[in-house]
Amino acid sequence: MVATGRYIVFAAMALNGQRQWTDRFAAGDETQLEAFAEEVMRLYPFFPFIGGVARDTFEWEGYRIQKGDWMILDLHGTNHDPRRFPAPNAFSLDRDIGWKTQEFDFVPHGGGDASVTHRCPGEAVTVALMKEAIRLLTRSMTFEIPDQRLTLNLSRMPALPEQGLRMRNIRHVDAWASR
Repeated sequence: MVATGRYIVFAAMALNGQRQWTDRFAAGDETQLEAFAEEVMRLYPFFPFIGGVARDTFEWEGYRIQKGDWMILDLHGTNHDPRRFPAPNAFSLDRDIGWKTQEFDFVPHGGGDASVTHRCPGEAVTVALMKEAIRLLTRSMTFEIPDQRLTLNLSRMPALPEQGLRMRNIRHVDAWASR
């Protein structure tokens, strides 16, 4: 649940910077809702990296990795690799990244198939909860995010904005009253 909470903070930050999507989601257009959640997960890392131990000896890109060696998988770097994600720092829903189809290119929580590798088995639940939170943030409330430094501290595990996220003028909206 910690990851989901962080991703909801990141979704609020992304909605603040992507007003066109806020308006579309508020109007009930959900065609890009899952893509939005996945792009948030790609751009804003819960864990910037994860560590693991090699289960077998192997060679990769000219490096010999011994069984038992510690390694680090750069999740943030992988999700920002310009060979896979052109303009990697731009928020774009035109990417075909889905957690259901990507084994090792889109790795917000690790890569591969969750039943056999280190990909998080809760990724589907996280995406579903993020979608519900985005609905809540765009249809059931209004809020402002005042000017503040929202740089993520990538040395903090899990990552968060260095000074947190401040919201103001938070108001409940009865989404059904306007229909």
